[in-house]
Amino acid sequence: MNFKPPRGKDVAFALTWQDDETPSLGEGISRTSDKTAPMWAVTVQIPGQMPLKEVIRAHTRKEAKLFASNRYPKANSIIVTGKAS
Repeated sequence: MNFKPPRGKDVAFALTWQDDETPSLGEGISRTSDKTAPMWAVTVQIPGQMPLKEVIRAHTRKEAKLFASNRYPKANSIIVTGKAS
């Protein structure tokens, strides 16, 4: 594809792109390595999709929410509903 701008005119171009929001995964980022940590029930809402229910191993509720946000960067709502039974 050959593109030639018009002659004698100042032409401005803008390049636009969408950043690919890939999940951040690994120990301490999206999960804990401690097998004795409790499991937390989490509901994740991603735009245009049905809510996703998942169980995440973490020490605290705050850590479970952090792990879920790292796994699902496009989520607009993450709710930790409590400890999973």
